[in-house]
Amino acid sequence: MRDITITANDAGRRLDRFLRKYLRNASLGEIYKLIRKDVKVDGRRRNESYMLNEGEVLTLYISDEVLASLTGEGSAGRAGSGKTRSASSSGKAKRQFRIIYEDDKVLIVSKPYGLLTHGDSHEKKNHLANQVRDYLIEKGEYDPRSEKVFSPAPANRLDRNTTGLVLFGKTSAALKALNEAIREGIRGHPHGYKAGDRQISSDKSSPCRYRTSSCRRCQVRPRNERRLSSRVRNRSGIAEGCRQYK
Repeated sequence: MRDITITANDAGRRLDRFLRKYLRNASLGEIYKLIRKDVKVDGRRRNESYMLNEGEVLTLYISDEVLASLTGEGSAGRAGSGKTRSASSSGKAKRQFRIIYEDDKVLIVSKPYGLLTHGDSHEKKNHLANQVRDYLIEKGEYDPRSEKVFSPAPANRLDRNTTGLVLFGKTSAALKALNEAIREGIRGHPHGYKAGDRQISSDKSSPCRYRTSSCRRCQVRPRNERRLSSRVRNRSGIAEGCRQYK
């Protein structure tokens, strides 16, 4: 049996998604079977969609041997996850990034040329995500032993041979906020972009390069038409981002 206290970084996760990360060697079928029979939250059965809250105690009614096999404890675990590797002081990834901005929630770094953002099948140790984890461990801002599933992670990704800024969330809430800001468009839409919009086209000839579902002027212009029709031009003017199509 194992009791797990839900931390602030784990709060707000669905029960099944928490277990899929914690029991990384378990299949999806095994996860749902455990939820039905061998998992309780604060002494009560919960369904797979239950949202965990900070301070709750999740209890796994399985043997230590089964738990070790499902979590990968004592083994290399998931390739590139960095959880087991970062828990020890040995084998640290060489620091190559430069810090541009940092506070208690967010870290922005400059990724150099030739460095992977995440690990792959060829490079599982020395990548930017592991370097940042080791840096935060040294500062005492991240403890892989106390965090069951959360690990500081980048909100955006750059290719190996691309140099630029990468944003990291130090907490689960900060990482979610960064992901939402990137998804919604930090700079905004010239025609009044709204949260939840979806991009409906990548047509470069569009009067608006965003082409989102809430923008009427993006949708009324026929594909590959070089100039806007008078009907569109007279509709409350043209936004700043589309003036080149007057």
